[in-house]
Amino acid sequence: MAISKRLKAIAKYTDGFDSLADIACDHGYLGIYAVEHYGLKKVLLTDINPMPLASAEKNCSLKGLNDVISLKLGDGLTPLTEDYDVISISGIGGILMKDILSKDLSRIKNAKRLILCPNTDLYEVRKFLNDNFFVIEEEEIIFDYKYYEIIVARYSGQPQNYSLLELKYGPKLLQNRTSDFISYYSEQLKLLTNQIQFVTDGPSKEKFVLKINEIQQILGNNL
Repeated sequence: MAISKRLKAIAKYTDGFDSLADIACDHGYLGIYAVEHYGLKKVLLTDINPMPLASAEKNCSLKGLNDVISLKLGDGLTPLTEDYDVISISGIGGILMKDILSKDLSRIKNAKRLILCPNTDLYEVRKFLNDNFFVIEEEEIIFDYKYYEIIVARYSGQPQNYSLLELKYGPKLLQNRTSDFISYYSEQLKLLTNQIQFVTDGPSKEKFVLKINEIQQILGNNL
């Protein structure tokens, strides 16, 4: 079973926990890898679509993990009838991810860890976490054919008051500024600098200038 660099990066954040609910599990690779490499004792795989869930069930059977991994068809967090240490959601857009999380706040508050890897709209996800008193404990940006950002959070019950810049670019990412972080935003800066030459509309150009200035700020001496 070949597993992507992205899923391996997500799986490592399950280390030290006993149970995982993987929402929108696709073919079940994350749950299987987490059991095999991090010793999880109970995993629930869910998906809204029956075909990927059937594929996940087949993969679990081939690995002989039916006693550890269960599967449920359903939308978002609705298949969860009990609490899990870790809830992971990846491979979907940030707006949809925020909607899924907001529909069952009590469930995600009870989790010891959220692992979120939205394909888009990272700002919306971070803003949701900030507005609902979740602390962002870890963040990672990795390149796996394209760039992905991973957000690891938990409910704290205390306001974090992340700044606008932190919500856009990630409080932990801004602290660490890894090589992948620098590479990604260096590429973004080059792209925006090329695109702005063709922007004639005043308000649109202002947005480009703001974005360019922000990226120059976060890159700092790495420009």
